[in-house]
Amino acid sequence: MVTSSDVQEIVSKLSSDKAKAREDGIKLLSMWLEGERSIGFCKVIGQNTAKLKPNEIPQCKIDVCLDP
Repeated sequence: MVTSSDVQEIVSKLSSDKAKAREDGIKLLSMWLEGERSIGFCKVIGQNTAKLKPNEIPQCKIDVCLDP
């Protein structure tokens, strides 16, 4: 089962300025999105995303994020 620290690690690596870290983030994300693991991963991401308010989304432009 994916944990919030797993998700934080993926986000941290994907948002890195270093190419190697981003590549590692892509590999890690790909690992979570393979097979049965993807169901739990997507469920956690969906539940936690639904709890966010627009002002809690990092780097979100309110007018873009609120448009349907």
